[in-house]
Amino acid sequence: MDASYKISVFLEPETYKALDEMTRDSEDPRSISDLINKAICELIKNNKKKKESEEQLKRGYEELGEINLGLAEMCLEADNQALYITELNLTESE
Repeated sequence: MDASYKISVFLEPETYKALDEMTRDSEDPRSISDLINKAICELIKNNKKKKESEEQLKRGYEELGEINLGLAEMCLEADNQALYITELNLTESE
């Protein structure tokens, strides 16, 4: 570890007791500090993944919106052509 920072954290008594028991009873003895550091690293990693997923969803919905707009424009053009042909047929039949 290159550099470390010391911080103070207030824990509920039950949380501290559970954390203390975890570190004492573990086959891989770690200090409470190590365990908290690992948990925070996992939290940061999960938060980053969540943000990346949200960005992917946002891009996907934007792309889908563009596709839907293109399809709607094509259908509108087809409807306009059908209306024009129908009006021509009606005019010719009069």
